[in-house]
Amino acid sequence: MKVLVLNVGSSSIKYKLIDYIDAHTETVMCSGEVDRIGNGITAVAHKVPGGEKYFAEIGEADHAQGLAALLDLLVDDKYGVINDLSEIEAIGHRVVHGGSVFNKARLVDEQAIRDVESFAEMAPLHNPAAALVLRTCVELMPNTPMVIVADTAFHQTIPPKAHMYAVPLDLYEKYGVRKYGFHGTSHQYVAEVTAEMLGKDVSEIKVISCHLGNGASVCAIDHGKSVDTSMGFTPSQGLIMGTRAGDIDPNVIPYIASKTGQTFEEVLRDTNKKYGILALTGFSADFRDIREAAFERHDEVSIRARSVYAHRIKQYVGAYYAVLNGADAVVFTGGIAEHDPRLRAEALSDLENLGIIMDDEVNLATEEFTGFISKPESPVKVLLITANEEHAIAGQVVATIKENR
Repeated sequence: MKVLVLNVGSSSIKYKLIDYIDAHTETVMCSGEVDRIGNGITAVAHKVPGGEKYFAEIGEADHAQGLAALLDLLVDDKYGVINDLSEIEAIGHRVVHGGSVFNKARLVDEQAIRDVESFAEMAPLHNPAAALVLRTCVELMPNTPMVIVADTAFHQTIPPKAHMYAVPLDLYEKYGVRKYGFHGTSHQYVAEVTAEMLGKDVSEIKVISCHLGNGASVCAIDHGKSVDTSMGFTPSQGLIMGTRAGDIDPNVIPYIASKTGQTFEEVLRDTNKKYGILALTGFSADFRDIREAAFERHDEVSIRARSVYAHRIKQYVGAYYAVLNGADAVVFTGGIAEHDPRLRAEALSDLENLGIIMDDEVNLATEEFTGFISKPESPVKVLLITANEEHAIAGQVVATIKENR
């Protein structure tokens, strides 16, 4: 089935057209990104495997216009991969926040779009843009089945003891103030691949999944179900990230405001856009830059920033080992995890008493790889799994359409 997967960000639309065969087999027909939406001159980058890359600026554009531009590329005489949009058999929409309404992938209809819009206050940068793309897709391709895959859906199995905050009950019951968690599609995919690699069913294993990208989270997965995760009401909680502070004492915000003259809203905005690794280093939120500075220039600030980042990962791995009462595997996935073996090693260093024994030689030689990076005798296996969220989304799209026929 030809599935177009759309990942809508606050200023971008990432896309991939996949010919999905089964859980193990796919053909990527093309992929790309519409970037800088609403931030000046919007650009489109489009790639066909084995073909010529295409890049163009399309002027100022909103998400609806960006979507139209990428759809035009799919049928373009030179760079396209299909003759007509009707060849697309389904569209999968990744939505960041689905609250407690989306507990699984869901067919797109008017109510589903309204539900996405209802969580705009919780994800103001993402959900409104996702809803606009959803409505535009329905308008442009009304006969194509579409499915919403919410980042929060996998985490709806987290029990109250783990998802509740210590706030007044009416805030929890009336307004949904609780932990929701994100990166659910990635964590679910990681658990399923891990089970295959261990030769077991996902219902038989306990996994600590570490998704490390510009956004990052750790998830405790007990027999295929998410039972705790580091992100919370929004993606701001938990690990240190590229520009997000992660876990922080809430009283820091008014304190900084009182010292700097900023408003609470300005400080809160900065904790999402100017803190994290960017703040710890003072020059970049890109781990490639930090890695180069640390190991090629021996920059002490960058070395320290990496240690702070790795320490937070270790804290959550230890906490979730306790939550799960042991683990069969710790898994790394995501762009940072896949390209930074020394970070992986530091994050899991000195955990032999938990049964985590890294194979330094294999780990340090490994990038963009799906396989074991622990020693054979390690009671807890450590795996590196190349992220493929689009494939996971496509699989949920296909399954949801079949279920609803």
